[in-house]
Amino acid sequence: MFKSLNEAISTPIAIIIVIVVGLLAIGGVLAYQYYWQAPEKEIIEETPEETPKDETAGWKTYRNTKYRYEIKYPNDWDSPIESGDRDALTGNYSGFLKNGTILGFSIDVYDNDKNLSLKEWWEQEFYEKFTVKYEYSYEGVISVSSGVEAVKYKIQRMGFEDNCYLISRSQRVYTIYFSVLPGAEEIQQILSTFRFID
Repeated sequence: MFKSLNEAISTPIAIIIVIVVGLLAIGGVLAYQYYWQAPEKEIIEETPEETPKDETAGWKTYRNTKYRYEIKYPNDWDSPIESGDRDALTGNYSGFLKNGTILGFSIDVYDNDKNLSLKEWWEQEFYEKFTVKYEYSYEGVISVSSGVEAVKYKIQRMGFEDNCYLISRSQRVYTIYFSVLPGAEEIQQILSTFRFID
């Protein structure tokens, strides 16, 4: 009698034990996969950044070894016109023409013996010595090229509006005049190529 009662009790208990063990095993496997297994890393393909195209790469380069600077200008522009010490004020003049017209740009080099700031030099030294007065407005400081900063003036003269950039180095002032012909983008491209020759 005890034997049959024992068998009757142990069968349901055995089934319950098997079910509990099975559930624990399944839960353990799921918990291991969810909590302890390292998640797969999402593979992100990085697209390389496009290097901006250098629009000035094939341009001509003008180099002035006396006043230690260089600048590029478009291939369809004429060869620059140079003149030496044309007057007491100007140390050097280089003019860049487009299709034979004077409406290109020019670079003049002046002395800045008093070591004035570019704004002071323009308003005290340069503008006061200029015989023909014209309207101008100070536009602020801009970055011309790597490590080179300029003061910008807007000038109204002889019916034209010029953009004038003043750059200083070693008690010299380099003035770059752009007249109305070059577009704003072309002006920035030309200015970005200005470098001092060390």
